[in-house]
Amino acid sequence: MKEVELKRKSIHHYIARFGDRYQERDLSNICSYIKAMASGGFLFLLASAAVVFCAICFGDLFAWLVAGILNGWTSLNTLGGIPLVVMGTMAFLFLIAFIVDIIHQFRKRRAKQERSQPGILALAYKSWKEKICFKIKLVG
Repeated sequence: MKEVELKRKSIHHYIARFGDRYQERDLSNICSYIKAMASGGFLFLLASAAVVFCAICFGDLFAWLVAGILNGWTSLNTLGGIPLVVMGTMAFLFLIAFIVDIIHQFRKRRAKQERSQPGILALAYKSWKEKICFKIKLVG
């Protein structure tokens, strides 16, 4: 059986390492690698849900503190929302610009690379369909 090379700097490797943090799997075959990716994706979603929950619970307190700081702790009810809306809109626009830039850089870098072997999803599907676990070698 042929050994498949996967890059260490790929996003799926970071997800697999995040999922493998507590189980200490042998990531030398595609089956354990996919299991580590699945558990890493689940842990990431769980952590994201916890952050969103905390943001919802403590968002009003944070908004009240920011409004108090921006207004010098005077008339919090009348003017508190306007700076928060402006700051939130600016943060949202910067976030969108940042995401668009990341996507643009990713596509530009990917266009330069030539694909010599199938990607991780194609390998996972092939190993599932043929019921074999390929050996993988992490490079770079």
